[in-house]
Amino acid sequence: MCAWITIVTTAIPVALAHSVRIYQYHGRAGTACVFSTEEEVWSLVGFQVSFFLSSYVAPLTLICFLYMGMLARLWKSAPGCKPSAESRKGKRRVTRMVVVVVLAFAICWLPIHVILVLKALNLYGGTHLTVIIQIISHVLAYTNSCINPILYAFLSDNFRKAFRKVVWCGSPPPIVTNQQMTKTTRTATGNGTSNIEML
Repeated sequence: MCAWITIVTTAIPVALAHSVRIYQYHGRAGTACVFSTEEEVWSLVGFQVSFFLSSYVAPLTLICFLYMGMLARLWKSAPGCKPSAESRKGKRRVTRMVVVVVLAFAICWLPIHVILVLKALNLYGGTHLTVIIQIISHVLAYTNSCINPILYAFLSDNFRKAFRKVVWCGSPPPIVTNQQMTKTTRTATGNGTSNIEML
């Protein structure tokens, strides 16, 4: 709940700094949401820079800080306890997934923020190519909102297993070949060894 309140609060200046403008295009009237340049209280450069800091730098810094804390606790071993090879493997998978998720956020949102700041500084032209690049940057930014489940599906074994359970619910399970059945590894148990299937 606190997160939603914070998001709504930080979005209020964005709403106040914009207005609806009516324009004519090929004899037809249209409307557009534009920055209110008529209001002296608003500076486009200052607004875009603050928007970049609050909507990109601050969230990315917070995400990195929280994920680093989570990984630090994950890799911290209890005194006198030596983690097993399987445990270390699982921790590496989690670490890889966290790094990829953070990089995806940083890469997807950076282009559009850079373009908006450059436009505010009058350093971004209005050519056909730059318009296409801006549209692609917008799409890339919004793609980040739906890319995380895909990343989890590719990087998390537990996610893939749970997804297969849902997909095959009420249907015959996928056929496992003899080659898959014989691909096993041996691991130490309390008084002996046991075979673990490696799919």
